[in-house]
Amino acid sequence: MWRTRRYGAQLFFLFGKRSEKRSLSRRDVSLVQATKILKISSKPKLDFLLQHVGNDLRPYVQIKILDIPFLGLLDSGASRSFINSDTLIQLQILNFNFVPKVISCTVANSSDAHSIGYITVPITLKDRTVLLDLLVMPDLVTNLILGVDFWDRMGIIPNISDDCWHFTSCTPTQPSVAIVEQSRLTDEQHHSLQTLLDLKFSLMGDKLGLTPVGRHEIRLVEGAIPIKQRYYPVNPIKQKIINDTIDEMLRDRVIEPSNSGWASPVCLIPKKDKTYRFCVDYRKLNSLTERDAFPLPYINTILDQLRDAKYLSSLDIKSAYWQIEVAENSRPFTAFTVPGRGLFQFRRMPFGLTNAPATFQRIIDTILGPELQPNVLVYLDDVVIISQDFDSHLKILNTVFDKLIAAGFTLNKNKCHFCRSELKYLGYVVDSFGLHPDPDKVKAILDIPTPTTVNDIRRFLGTCGWYRRFIPDFSTVLAPLTRLLRKNVKFEWTSECEESFLKLKELLATAPVLNCPDFTKPFVLQTDASAYGLGAVLTQTFPDGERVVCYLSRSLSRAEQNYSTTERECLAVIWAVEQLRHYLEGVSFTVITDHHSLLWLHSLKDPQGRLARWALRLQPYTFTLVHRKGKDNIVPDLLSRTVPVIEAVHSSDVTVDPNDFKTSKDPWYLGMFERLERSPHKYPDWRVKDSLLYKYIKSALQSHDYEKWKLVVPSDFRQSLIQENHNNVTSGHLGVYKTFWRIHHRYYWPRMKCDIKRYISRCTTCAQHKPEQLRPAGLMGSHPQIYEPWQMISLDFIGPLPRSTQGRTHLLVVSDYMSKFVLLFPIRTANAKTLVKCIEDSVFLVYGAPQFLICDNGVQMRSRLFLDLCESYRVKVRFTPFYHPQADPAERVNRVVKQLIATYVKNNHKHWDVHLASIACALRTSKHETIGVTPYRANFGKEFRIRGDSFDTDMTDNEPIDVEQRL
Repeated sequence: MWRTRRYGAQLFFLFGKRSEKRSLSRRDVSLVQATKILKISSKPKLDFLLQHVGNDLRPYVQIKILDIPFLGLLDSGASRSFINSDTLIQLQILNFNFVPKVISCTVANSSDAHSIGYITVPITLKDRTVLLDLLVMPDLVTNLILGVDFWDRMGIIPNISDDCWHFTSCTPTQPSVAIVEQSRLTDEQHHSLQTLLDLKFSLMGDKLGLTPVGRHEIRLVEGAIPIKQRYYPVNPIKQKIINDTIDEMLRDRVIEPSNSGWASPVCLIPKKDKTYRFCVDYRKLNSLTERDAFPLPYINTILDQLRDAKYLSSLDIKSAYWQIEVAENSRPFTAFTVPGRGLFQFRRMPFGLTNAPATFQRIIDTILGPELQPNVLVYLDDVVIISQDFDSHLKILNTVFDKLIAAGFTLNKNKCHFCRSELKYLGYVVDSFGLHPDPDKVKAILDIPTPTTVNDIRRFLGTCGWYRRFIPDFSTVLAPLTRLLRKNVKFEWTSECEESFLKLKELLATAPVLNCPDFTKPFVLQTDASAYGLGAVLTQTFPDGERVVCYLSRSLSRAEQNYSTTERECLAVIWAVEQLRHYLEGVSFTVITDHHSLLWLHSLKDPQGRLARWALRLQPYTFTLVHRKGKDNIVPDLLSRTVPVIEAVHSSDVTVDPNDFKTSKDPWYLGMFERLERSPHKYPDWRVKDSLLYKYIKSALQSHDYEKWKLVVPSDFRQSLIQENHNNVTSGHLGVYKTFWRIHHRYYWPRMKCDIKRYISRCTTCAQHKPEQLRPAGLMGSHPQIYEPWQMISLDFIGPLPRSTQGRTHLLVVSDYMSKFVLLFPIRTANAKTLVKCIEDSVFLVYGAPQFLICDNGVQMRSRLFLDLCESYRVKVRFTPFYHPQADPAERVNRVVKQLIATYVKNNHKHWDVHLASIACALRTSKHETIGVTPYRANFGKEFRIRGDSFDTDMTDNEPIDVEQRL
C-alpha cells in the first residue's frame, strides 16, 4: 500500500476516465522544456502541485527505455512509479513481459484505486541504468509517473531554483596532478600523499622516457623478402594530423629518416575522445615475423587478486611503447611511407608490431618484479596498486615510483589516479566489494541497434562476451542469436531473437557484483544440468554470508542433449571443474548437485564407458560431493535452464514425464507445497501424492472420468506439455479448443487456456497451413435424424496426390456423422473395385452397416459395383447435389486432413502417407465442439490412451467427502 500526499485542494496526479484523459502536446510543453525541471516562482522545494495542462509547471525528465525516449513526471508524493495503458502498449511492443497482479492503492483523495499488474524495464537517465517495476494504472492521466522508488534507485536530486537536477554522487572536482578522493583521506594523509607525488613527478620529469632495461628486436622467418607498400590516400584534414604527428615524433627522436628497402603504409585509428591514433599497417611485416612466445598475464587471474582492495591507485605510462628502443638492425623493417614526406623508420617501438606486447610485458615484469605481488598488478601498460591500509599503500607507491624512475620510465600525470575506493581497470570497475561491469561499456552495449547481418551479431556477441562472467544464464539467453551463426542457416530476425537481444541488455544493466576469491577459504561449486544447457556457480562463505565468485553456463550440443539425466548432471560437474581449475587445483572444495545418483563418482568399481572416463578425469581433484534438494539448488538450475517464450517449435518428438515435475524450481509450485504442509485444511481441493501436486476439478459433465484430480504443472514444464499436445503427430496441430481439452483433461495450471492460445497464435506451422475460418454462405441443409454412431456415414476421395514411396496416389476418407469418428485409407488406385473392397472389409464388417451413406457424384460412387454393395447391405445412398460438395460432411474432414498432412509432410511430398495413422488418432482423440466429447469416447465409452500413464490419479482415499468439506 502506498499513499500520495495532498497539498491544499490540489493533487499530484489524477485518475480519470478515458474520455477525460489529456496528455502533454508539443504546443503545451516543448521537448527542451520537458527535459528539465520547470521553475516555480515560489520558494524552492521538492514537491510540485498539479496545474492545468496548458500551463503545466510540473517537473518532467526525459528517460530512455532501450534507447526509446519517454517523458516522466517526477513526483515526490508517490512512493512507486506508474504508467497508463498507452505506455503499457508501447512497452509490450518492445517485448517486455506484463505481470498481472492486483495491487490496491490509496490516492490523495483517500479513495481506493487498483493497479492491474506491473512491468519491469531498464530505465536509463544520462549514463545510468536501473531496473524498475512500473505499476500499471489503465486510467492514469499522466503517461509515466516516476515516484520515490525511481529517485532512490537512480540517485537524483532536483534543484528547482536552477531549473536542473543532478546525481547524488556528482560533486565538482578540481583539476589536480593526482586525482585523490578527499572524503577518503584525512588532511594529514592527503598532505603525505601529495608530498610524495610532487617529489616523484619532479624527479621523473615531463619528457618522454627511454628505458635501458631492454630493446625490441624483429626476427624474420627464413626466406623473407622485403615488402614495399604504397601509402594510403588521405584527405587534407588527416594529412595535417599525420604531418603534425611526424614533426612531433622527429622532435622526440621517436622516428628518423630511412633508406630502407621495406615500406608499410600509415593509417589513423579513431580514439574515444574523437582524436586519432597514429599507426602503421604492419600486417604484411607481421606475417613474416617469428612469434615471441612470452606469455601475457591471464586477465581473470589479475582480477581474482583484487580482493579487499580498500585503497587503489593506477599508473599510466606515458606513450609506453615509445619508451622502449628498437634494436639498430631491426629499425629498417619498421620503415613507413608518408604522403609528400618520404620514408621514415622507428627508433622507438611502434604500435602494431606483432611482438610489441610481449616485449613490453617482459620489460615491465623485469622492472617491477614478482616481489611486489599481489599488491602490484601489471597488464602491459596498466599498473594498479592495491592495499588495505593507507600507510602500506604509500610505501608501495614509493617503491613503484623508485623502480620506474630507475628504469627511465615517465608517467602521464593526468591519467594517474591515487588512493581511490573505486577504479576502472581492464574494462571492469573494482572496489572493496568486488567486480562490476564498466558503466560506460554497458551503456555502449545498451545503445547497440538491432543486428541486421551475421557480422552485426558477431560484433554484439563479442562485445557482450567480455562480461559473460557476470551473466548467470549467458549461453542460454543468447542461444537464439548463436543459432544464426551456424552454417547454412538463413539470417532471419525472429521475435525470439529480439527477446534474447533485449534480455541480454537488461541483464547487463542489472549485472550483479562478483566477489574476488579468498584462497584461504574453501570453495563451493554448485552445478546443475537441464535439457538445454549446463550451469555452475562458484561461491565462498564469508561472515556476512555466501558470495558469488563466478557464474558459468553453456548450451548442450545436439549429441549431449541425448544424454541421460545422470550423464548430463555428471557432464556439468566435469565441465565446471575443468573450466575453474585455476581456482580448484591443489585445494579441497565441495561440489553440490541436486542429482543423488552422482554420489557414486568416488566409489565406482570396474569403471567402464563414458561415466567411468569422466570419473577418472576428476581424480586429480580433491573434492566432496554433496547432494542438495532441487528446490534448494536454485541458482545453478537457473543457469542451465532457459525459460523460453510460449511459442511453437518444430520438434515433434517432445514428451513430458510427470515425474520430472519433482525437480521443478517454480516458486508458485513450491509455495503450494509449503502451504499444504502448513495448513492442509485450508486447501481441501489440493492434495500431494507421491511428491506430485493435484487439484480437484469438477466437470460440468456428470461422469466419473471427468470429475477427477488434475495433475498440477509447474511453469518450467508448461511449454513442453503444450508442445507435446499440439505439435506431436498424434496431436495434429489442432486448434485452441481441442488442444486445451487434450491438456485440461488430465492437467491443471492457472491461465492454462491463455497460455495455449498464445502458443498456438505463434505457431508458424499453423499459420502457414491453416486458412481463415469463414461463416458458410446461405442457409444450412438438413440430414436424416439419427440416434446412434455409425447410423450415417460419409465418404470421399482426396487426390490424386503425389505418388508415395508405397505407390499410393489417393486417400479415402470415411467419417461417422454422429460420433465424428474418422477413418483414413491410403490406396493405389481410386476405382470402384478398390472402393468396394475397402468399404466392405474395413467399415461394414468392422463397425456395422450404416442406415445412410452420403457421398458425392464421383464415378466410383455411381458405379454399379458400389451400388450393388450398398443394396446388399440395405444401405441407403444419398448423393450430394452437383457442384455443391459442402453438403457432404466428409468435405470438412478432408480440409482438416489436408492441413494436417501438409503440416507434417513439409517438403517430403512422397511421404504423405507416413503419418496417416497418427493423424487419424489425433482427430479421434480430440474433443469435438459439436458433440462435447472425443469421437473415440463417443464410440467406445472411454478415453483413448496414447501410452500407458506413468502416474496414478486415483485419489479416492483423499477425495473430499462432500461439497461442504471442499468449501
